[in-house]
Amino acid sequence: MNYLGQGEDLIARVAAEYNLLSGKLLSVVIAVDNIGIVNVEIKYQSIYAKSKLKVLLACKSVICYSFFYQNRSYFETIEDFKFFKSNKGFYLCFDPDIETDRFTISETDQDFILFENLEGYTLE
Repeated sequence: MNYLGQGEDLIARVAAEYNLLSGKLLSVVIAVDNIGIVNVEIKYQSIYAKSKLKVLLACKSVICYSFFYQNRSYFETIEDFKFFKSNKGFYLCFDPDIETDRFTISETDQDFILFENLEGYTLE
């Protein structure tokens, strides 16, 4: 596992080198640490990256999240997304309302995480 960065610098690096768009979502892990803080780990593989390394986004100190899955829906392909820092925290959404601004949290967005801290890693 190699460290990619954190915070807004990581968002910029993901956009430049490990784009989420059309990537393959491999896993979403939601866990509570030993002091009761919820963290979400997103693992994906970018199809546009020079290397085919997997990327782990560690969404730490989750404020809220919402995911919906039905066995007839697509889980693995990231068709659209929002990924930015707002005044409420970091925001990552895998099913954004296409009628809203790309840098706005919308009540109609689905499959999202709002969280306080972000770290990223590449996985072999």
